[in-house]
Amino acid sequence: MLKNLLGKYYSKLFFKQWSIGVVEDCIENIIRQKKTNLSVKWYNPGNIDASFADPCGFIDANGELNILAEEFTTGKFDGKICRITYDAAKGYSL
Repeated sequence: MLKNLLGKYYSKLFFKQWSIGVVEDCIENIIRQKKTNLSVKWYNPGNIDASFADPCGFIDANGELNILAEEFTTGKFDGKICRITYDAAKGYSL
């Protein structure tokens, strides 16, 4: 009974929010050198209900890093594909 009560309030106090991050290093270096102290630049959507999952990055013709990801909102059962650009100097833009 206590477990059920704690579970009920735990889910109200905490929530899951998924995000994406960029590591400015080659995946080969990370794997070969077994790096664990990576500097991750996390995307902050600015909306507590927004989450991002399943990212896929590519460099466009202008040399910008673009990330396609699924954006979804807590409580809704559908998502949409969005494009996020990343620049080391400017950061992220949706």
